[in-house]
Parts: sequence; C-alpha cells; structure tokens
Amino acid sequence: MNGKEEVESELQKHVVLYRSYEEQMVALQQQKALLEMSMKDCSGAMDFIVLLIDKKGDHDIETLVPIGSGTFVNATIKDQDKAMMRIGGGYSVEKDVKDVKQFLEEKKKNLSDSLVEVDSKLAQVRQTLTYLQAKIEEITKK
Repeated sequence: MNGKEEVESELQKHVVLYRSYEEQMVALQQQKALLEMSMKDCSGAMDFIVLLIDKKGDHDIETLVPIGSGTFVNATIKDQDKAMMRIGGGYSVEKDVKDVKQFLEEKKKNLSDSLVEVDSKLAQVRQTLTYLQAKIEEITKK
C-alpha cells in the first residue's frame, strides 16, 4: 500500500466511525426526548394526585377525562382516596392516592437519573464527534 492509499484508508475508517457516532447521537437524542415526555407526563399525574390529596373531602373534583383520539369528556371524581395505575401487560390496579404519589415520585426520580445518564452519554458522543471531525479535516489536508 502506498502513502495515498494509506491516507484514503485512514480517512474512510474515520468517516465510518463518524457516521456511527452520528447515529448514536440521533438515538440518544430520541431517547432523551422520550424521557422528557415521560417526566412531563409523570409530573402532570403527580400534580393531579397532590390536588386529590389536598382537596380530599372538600368537594367533588371536576376534570376532563381523555377517551381517545384527542377527545375528552367531563367527569366528577367522587372517590378521591383511590386511583387506578397501570402495572403492565394490560393490567391495572387500584391504589390509595398516597401510594400512587409515592410511586410517581420514585418514577420521576428514576426518569431524572436516566436523563442525567443520557445527557452524559450525549456529551461523550459530541466530544468524540468533534475529535473525529478534526481528525478527518487533518487527514484531508494531507
């Protein structure tokens, strides 16, 4: 292999690596977006559970209940002590609202920890991409 072929081979290797890290970046950004949506959803549920706990017994609470396809119906919550939670596999379980609040707090913390981890991985990938880009530019100048 002559010098020109070695340079082209090295360039190709770095370009392939660069593309691989770009794909990782996109996947991590998608994962981050999903985690952020889950955290927002969890926060909204927790805010409502806190409202139920704070207003318990004061009066019936009126709310909108989603029924699908962006459609809602008015509803009155009469039993403010219990809430239904999905537990997976298409199953739900009735829980005391204080237990639901605790579960949601733990879930939000886990989501937050995962978000920190994804942000750290994103920073590492960005750093590697910056390095590879500089290396590719250096090789193309040869």
